[in-house]
Amino acid sequence: MTAPGLALLAFLPLSSLLAQDPDKAHVRVARKVAPATVYVEGGRQMGSGVIIDKTGVVLTSTTAAGTTGTTATVITQGSRSYRGRVMGRVTGLELALVKIDAGSELPFVELGDSDRARVGQTAYVFGDSFGSIVGDDQPAMSMGAVSGIYRVEKTKAGSAYTGTVIETSAAVNPNQDGGPLVDREGRLIGMVTLNYDESKFTGLAIPINVLKPEIERIRKDFEAGVVSTAAAPRPAVRGWIGLEVQAVEGGLEVTRVSRNGPAEKAGVRKGDVLVKADAARTLTRAALDKVIGAKGAGETVALALRRGGEPLELPVTLARRPEY
Repeated sequence: MTAPGLALLAFLPLSSLLAQDPDKAHVRVARKVAPATVYVEGGRQMGSGVIIDKTGVVLTSTTAAGTTGTTATVITQGSRSYRGRVMGRVTGLELALVKIDAGSELPFVELGDSDRARVGQTAYVFGDSFGSIVGDDQPAMSMGAVSGIYRVEKTKAGSAYTGTVIETSAAVNPNQDGGPLVDREGRLIGMVTLNYDESKFTGLAIPINVLKPEIERIRKDFEAGVVSTAAAPRPAVRGWIGLEVQAVEGGLEVTRVSRNGPAEKAGVRKGDVLVKADAARTLTRAALDKVIGAKGAGETVALALRRGGEPLELPVTLARRPEY
């Protein structure tokens, strides 16, 4: 007689059975991220980095690539060494981009969404732990969880970054600054920083969404022939939606729509009642302002509203506030 548990397994698809094996999930992440994890050395500093584009764009830390030089040494899987060009850096974010020319497409890690990171989710750290890439031709990999998301206001161990961090229980060892913190899908959610909380034995990473605007700016400047360096990120051009609201039961009623503004162009009308902006319920003006204030010109806010009792969803692309 077949045991009930075995009978159930017999009818499960193979994909479901594999999904229940955590070892396979960990191996899959390792195979995806390890080939894109690199050693970086700039001047007398050294650390880790991760390739974020198949053309050879390396995301790393100024604590690894240095704060002044125009080149950095990058060692990839297979003990291949490159003299990379520094594309740009923002020292206040510990951010540096380095371009290497391999002559062919390289493995890379896609940028994730650190705003979706949650305490308790699985996380992995990769890097040149105690010279593992240089000496053993393989990055060290450690697994843990996202153990906290908070702000740090002081710098430690040569770090320059203060602000929101992702704390992880995955091991962070010497030479791993600049390396990737990834989620269970192998998507980059943070860059390991030297900063730490002295009351805890955990590593920290700078959220990738904090770095994304400067990564994009540095890449555009580099394509235009400009190597940009900055002590702090450039102030973002805050987005403007072009409407006024008042609180009503169940949401915010639109009382005015600016002519030719983003809201009007998206189809928002006077009298509409906003019930959500992105994933957040907008039951107060302050809540709506918070959603919009976190975005810059050119970014989109997904509005959910009621018009004549009927639900409607409208994406609104924010613009720069006009100067009068």
